[in-house]
Amino acid sequence: MWNPQGRALNRILPTHLTVNLGNAGYNRSIRCISTNCVDIPIHYQTPRELLRTVVRGANTKKGNRNFWKRCANAVIYHTECYNSAELVQIANAFSRVNHHDSALCKHIAQRVLELEESWRIGDLPVLLNAFRALGVYHETLFEKAVAKVVQNVHFVNPEGVALTINSLSVAGVKQKTHLDSLVVPIFKSISQFSTHNLYTIIKTLAVLQYRNVSLLQLIAHHVAEANINSPISFGLIKAYHDLNYVDDNVVKIAEQFMSSNGHFINLDELPTIVKVFVAIHQTKKIGPHVFQAICRNVTRNRNDPSWQTIFGVKYAMDAVNHQDVYLDQMCNQLRNKCIHELSTQAKIDLLRASNGFPLPLDHLYDTILSSIEKRHGGTTIINENITVEEFIQLVILFSQLGYISGIGTCLQSVTKYSHDLNSVTAIKCHEMLGRYYKHLIVASKKATEPGKNVYEGGMTTTRSMDNSNQPDVFQANTKIKSVVSHVIDINTYLEHVNDDQIAAMVNCWKYLEDMVHKASPQDCALGICHAELNSGYISMLAKKIISMDKCDIDAEIIPAMLKKTIVASQKQGPLPSICKALQEYGIKLLMDNGAVSMLSFRSFETLVHVCNQANIRGSNKILPIMIQCFINNSLEFAEETIITPRFSNTALGLLHGCRLHPDVDHIPLSRYLCISVQKIQSSRLNELLHLLIQLGFREKTYITMLEPAIDDTIMIDSDMTRVAQLEECANALGLKLNTVTYSNP
Repeated sequence: MWNPQGRALNRILPTHLTVNLGNAGYNRSIRCISTNCVDIPIHYQTPRELLRTVVRGANTKKGNRNFWKRCANAVIYHTECYNSAELVQIANAFSRVNHHDSALCKHIAQRVLELEESWRIGDLPVLLNAFRALGVYHETLFEKAVAKVVQNVHFVNPEGVALTINSLSVAGVKQKTHLDSLVVPIFKSISQFSTHNLYTIIKTLAVLQYRNVSLLQLIAHHVAEANINSPISFGLIKAYHDLNYVDDNVVKIAEQFMSSNGHFINLDELPTIVKVFVAIHQTKKIGPHVFQAICRNVTRNRNDPSWQTIFGVKYAMDAVNHQDVYLDQMCNQLRNKCIHELSTQAKIDLLRASNGFPLPLDHLYDTILSSIEKRHGGTTIINENITVEEFIQLVILFSQLGYISGIGTCLQSVTKYSHDLNSVTAIKCHEMLGRYYKHLIVASKKATEPGKNVYEGGMTTTRSMDNSNQPDVFQANTKIKSVVSHVIDINTYLEHVNDDQIAAMVNCWKYLEDMVHKASPQDCALGICHAELNSGYISMLAKKIISMDKCDIDAEIIPAMLKKTIVASQKQGPLPSICKALQEYGIKLLMDNGAVSMLSFRSFETLVHVCNQANIRGSNKILPIMIQCFINNSLEFAEETIITPRFSNTALGLLHGCRLHPDVDHIPLSRYLCISVQKIQSSRLNELLHLLIQLGFREKTYITMLEPAIDDTIMIDSDMTRVAQLEECANALGLKLNTVTYSNP
């Protein structure tokens, strides 16, 4: 039986390590077709009727996902019947309804290339832009079509030029060389280009990082002079910001944007807008009325702005030396609320929600820290009412946010929790605080002048270190960055740190190192499961596990530990040799004493994923054990208790493992899956058939058991590409199907 006790231990593992990364979703198939678009069933329409259906559907926005799937399959079937102009209409229609189908685009591209002699210059920009909208880059088509447009660029209208340039965003640098020729019409007749055309062009130039100063200057001048009657999109201003280009006209555009849109800006978009405007202001001064409008946008919506928005805007306004009484009042009210009303968990939730915010939030972090810290002799530590669980969350969040003041206070507080910290939590603190400890100690030995930053370009704050109930006095220099260097913050922080605090940090760090040194193998394994994607730290824990004489790790933890090493390698590149040794060691531990049979279904599923994702020595030896365990334990369950997606993931994962390791006997598993085919998701039947073909399984007695399931799937599945694959695989296996489909009339 799957180990029911394993579920309790499984709960302490990170969820993302015990869930298969494969397709675990249900396939909700809906066969309905919008009858308002179709007078004749799609499968019976002639090519001309099908063309009208597709174009009419795009114009009226009728039809659903399954409708467009069937249209796509029908178009593929009739591709040879269309000329290039009609194929352009079809591609444009599918792009307008945002229906992505790579097979359709491939067939259209191949047919259009065959008809190259009949290309019309006006159709090519539309076709290229349709492929861009669908996220498809066909290299041969783009090379020939873009070259054709470049050769005839003087005969292409402004809309066509904009669409062609826009289409290059999907090609990246591969077609970037054509931009010099494509922008020539803009210099010659910019008045013919609408504001929308120019916005489209600038946005693409920003994506491709094509910085033609003369072109940027010309477009900015034209838009600044013409925008009285034309609405300006913030995207245009942001594109100039991304291209790192600012002149007087860009400032004028920004000011006019705020004048016309200041009262209608969505508060969710405001932080990004403020970030861009402050960056522009650092190069060319923006009028104070712009920042006044930003402040009014925040203060007039007193019940709507988030804490992050209020404190972020306050920080930005300090950076540009703009004072607003009402904004200051809101910040002070929130600070008092944080100190007197918010629970610790609510403050932690605020910190968690701040991750990835566009604006620096040092004011918010200072506010939260001042409400949970206290003076203890010559040091600053966390208050007594903070539990060890909350303390660990604070350590993790302050480290992720790069908030040095919080990290320093947490580091000084470690020994306060010595009675509650276990080895696992100590390992986590050691990992997170270790990112900054060396920088803190090294920087503390350097003499720094009070009130002066060692590095330029960073935005830093200073605040009083006491825990008074009066609002802190915030001070900021005039530079702002979206990501602040922790080295800069360390030097600023050390301006307020005394020798006692430095000594406390050193002692607490030694205490953490001692706790990690005494950790058991199981504690180290759990430490790997909860570690960030840092291969260096994972390697350190792996070395400790392997070097111990007696390695007593619960089997339930091992699959999650191994999966963490795989995820780290996917993010950071090849793993060190010690991590590969840990993977082999983990497989060996699972093979001893029948540990595989004691795993919960969730951990067993994770182990299957691990064996398929990593080339681990010994996988071929553990696979037969896993297959037998899977068959035995699955048979013990009642049919209705099997979760179909998870059963499918595990079963097909084991079969895939057999394909990777030809020396493993797949026959028992193949037979069992033929018998239990009703437990496999219908959307993954084609995957099952592919694997059986690749493994060479041809036992008719079992293969014929698949026929009813395949027939039922073909009848209900609306994905005709998948249906065609099913038919092809069934024919390869020699199965007889009773259904009649579009591809087999």
